[in-house]
Amino acid sequence: MVPDKGQQHNSPSHFEENAANIFSGFASDPGSTEAMAIAIDGIGKDETQAQKATVLIAEDMPVMRYVLVLSLQEMGVDVHAVENGEEAIVALLKHQYALILMDCQMPKMDGLEATRAIRKLSSEAKRNTPIVALTCGAPGQDRRHCIEAGMNDYFIKPVSTDQLQEILDNWISR
Repeated sequence: MVPDKGQQHNSPSHFEENAANIFSGFASDPGSTEAMAIAIDGIGKDETQAQKATVLIAEDMPVMRYVLVLSLQEMGVDVHAVENGEEAIVALLKHQYALILMDCQMPKMDGLEATRAIRKLSSEAKRNTPIVALTCGAPGQDRRHCIEAGMNDYFIKPVSTDQLQEILDNWISR
């Protein structure tokens, strides 16, 4: 529906408010995981909602992290985002996640190496957390490497909202 020319729309949408909050966190350091975590903390949380599943995103590209975070929050999912495999392992040791969305190619520690390390953790609950690969690579060979590393599923980026919903439906029991 197209608004009349005389109508004014001064109130920002939920999406615009989230975008403004996240981008303000990137202003000082676009690659900062800390800035991303601060910006994400509290966005999209409704105190009246029941406890929701929390998804960990391990993605080194700020724009891709941003898109994934907003998309998942719009679906009612709590999100924690980090920018490499080392940070993903540290986050998993501190928190329990319902699902990990793991980029395969990241600095410091890539997603395959991080997944192998996660699968060796002593905590069965953490060791068995579903991990879904998000990659830009070739479907056949990359998929085989991801599954061999211990990942549960594989999607090629960019991932659509429908694909994200499919991932949630397949891997998070609600």
